[in-house]
Amino acid sequence: MQAIVARLQNNILQPFLEDIDIPHFNDNEVLIKVKKTGICGSDLHLFTGNCFSGVKSFPQIIGHEFSGIIEKKGKNVAGFECGDYIASESVVSCGKCTNCKVVEKNNCNNAELIGFTKPGAFADYICIDYRYIHKINSFINKFGEEKGLVLGALLEPLGCAYKAIFLINRKNDFDKKNFIVLGAGPIGLSAVWLLSTLTTANIYLVDEVQDRLNLAKNMHCKLIKTHISEDFFSSSILPKSDFIFETSGIPLNLNTTVPKVLNSNSAMIYISRNAVNLNVSMDTFVSNDFTLVGSRGHRGAFSHLINIILNQNIDSLLNIVEKKQLSLFELPKVLKDKKNFIKGKIIVSI
Repeated sequence: MQAIVARLQNNILQPFLEDIDIPHFNDNEVLIKVKKTGICGSDLHLFTGNCFSGVKSFPQIIGHEFSGIIEKKGKNVAGFECGDYIASESVVSCGKCTNCKVVEKNNCNNAELIGFTKPGAFADYICIDYRYIHKINSFINKFGEEKGLVLGALLEPLGCAYKAIFLINRKNDFDKKNFIVLGAGPIGLSAVWLLSTLTTANIYLVDEVQDRLNLAKNMHCKLIKTHISEDFFSSSILPKSDFIFETSGIPLNLNTTVPKVLNSNSAMIYISRNAVNLNVSMDTFVSNDFTLVGSRGHRGAFSHLINIILNQNIDSLLNIVEKKQLSLFELPKVLKDKKNFIKGKIIVSI
């Protein structure tokens, strides 16, 4: 089979299209014929000088936002049949540590990440434990195979946004709130789309790239084109809000920015990853009764998202996807091009 493998070459990480063996599956795994895989910002960061800050090991088959069809299954696999259409989670937990048993498997102390520490889905085939896959036959039945598989590949980034939204807003109190989303990349756009299905409250999407903002023009939100900086937060463009979702990865001085746009007893939620130190004073957050939260992954989100997608208009969601899909052959060049950071969700058809 063919796969995109990230390897170090002269101490620089590079993507290569390689011919490798089809993986062997164990009794608890399914062999998936991959059909669609999305390019995540984390994939681009690997090759453009700002390497993904989470756990990783190389050489590695990359890619973690995918959908496909079960081709074979192990003898212990229950609830799935060959021929089922599926989408997959990307965080694989050990099931044994304290976090897995008491807190949440998404925060596993020994978590493996598909495409970073386990073989990923920029490949013809992938093996994965059946506990991490979800049927999307309903997508295929309602939207057709092409759209259904694309929607399946979107579940992973949508799941990251979903978990962040409900992590801090457990009461599902979405009305009479103002929401700010910083960054109009795929995660930010996913957050806006989800929020627009949940509330008629004000949603403000902020980015400096007009083409990215345009991807949300049919969503329920107000678009603000500007550089995300301290000057912007001082400009009074944004109203006082109740939730800020940070998806841009731009490091901010939280002492001088957050108090200007966040109501007391409100929250800032970080979904983006960036291995930099933030300038933050505890006094700023204690005095204003702010909550600062990091949100990782998507555990528990997929079943809810499948139901939401089946009952919503998906046109504005699919609008965040680039019209031209890529092949594995084209992918190495695309992964090394920083210009792709300013595009919508790029899908690789396999």
